[in-house]
Amino acid sequence: MLACPRSIVNPASLLVLNRLARPAPQRGPLAAPKNSVSRASACRYFNTIRLARRPPTTKIMTSNHADGLPPTPAHTAAAHALLASYLDRPRDVAHLAVRNVAKVAAKMAQILADGPEHVHVVSDFDMTMTKFWVNGSRGPSSHGVVERSSVVSPKFKAFARELYNTYYPMEIDPNMPRDVKYQKMDEWWRKAHDGIVAENINRERLAQMVQETAMTWRAGLADLLAATQALDIYFMVFSAGIKDLIKEILRQNALLLPHVHVVSNEMIFDANGDVTGFREPVIHTFNKSEVVLAATATDGEMVTPEARHYRAIRDRRNVILMGDSLGDVHMADGIDHKVCLRVGFCNHDPDTWLEKYMDAFDVVVTDDAGFDVVLDLVAQLRAGAKQQKSSADGVSGANVRS
Repeated sequence: MLACPRSIVNPASLLVLNRLARPAPQRGPLAAPKNSVSRASACRYFNTIRLARRPPTTKIMTSNHADGLPPTPAHTAAAHALLASYLDRPRDVAHLAVRNVAKVAAKMAQILADGPEHVHVVSDFDMTMTKFWVNGSRGPSSHGVVERSSVVSPKFKAFARELYNTYYPMEIDPNMPRDVKYQKMDEWWRKAHDGIVAENINRERLAQMVQETAMTWRAGLADLLAATQALDIYFMVFSAGIKDLIKEILRQNALLLPHVHVVSNEMIFDANGDVTGFREPVIHTFNKSEVVLAATATDGEMVTPEARHYRAIRDRRNVILMGDSLGDVHMADGIDHKVCLRVGFCNHDPDTWLEKYMDAFDVVVTDDAGFDVVLDLVAQLRAGAKQQKSSADGVSGANVRS
């Protein structure tokens, strides 16, 4: 832990300071980075923030205006320092790549200026919240939970494997046009769903299916969900997987928290609890736009989960988007937002995909690494919220004394 004089850094900022100053998560026998933020420079940086946030006569208002306020120099300095804490290290140590540092820092600074009450998260599930690599092999998806289950027949397992071998190479083919991929992914998903329906799976067997296939979570997920819950930052899981299984997976792992909302392909059950179909529209890798959600949430008075989600985000003008597929870049296209910070996870074949991911996403996490950069941003939001509350309490106390 870093130690700084109390007159320089408040306790809330120490949380962020120590995250900025810690070494990046290491993979294998890597030496500690030489360019991490030093104790002295980090203390000077937070002293600058403290002074910049304290105007002569009034406290800073970060989110009361309908369009928000522009970032202060302190917000901009915080954003640049956060990025520098990764980018000053070798990429194979920091596991982070950014094409346009100034653009990304500006987005982060605006998110910090507007505060946690004006941001929400939109995250993919498979290979984003979960790890891609598990013991050297590709980890299971929510569809894979069905395929690996003892509940389904050997015939279905062979059918699902044949679909995967046919369509997955198309999904990751860098030379296939997007419109062709779109059509092929729609074919894949519909065939897979038809196969699931043919198995006559009962709702009561879903919990067993999830228990049989353990998920490996991306490092930091539990911390991220806890931190966003503490700040009342709405967290939407937007997945091309299966909603019923994703919710059960999260529930069994104590991660289906009150602020988490899942939008995905939803099973339809008959009176006996057997799967008879999937609700339209089918959500696949290349049609994941929140237009799908907005179309079902236009009536703010409805009590559906979609309408509750709509009401929860309609006043949140900033989005932190996280996904592992180039199609995930468009998950927030249907949201009326001011800033969308796109965080991509380039999990495999960086020689083929990294440049494309850097063109599409603002921040690219490599090597199947964790949520550290997002956790750092949320930690700064938490520190700013605590400092603003402390300032407000001080002003209130002064008025009482006067």
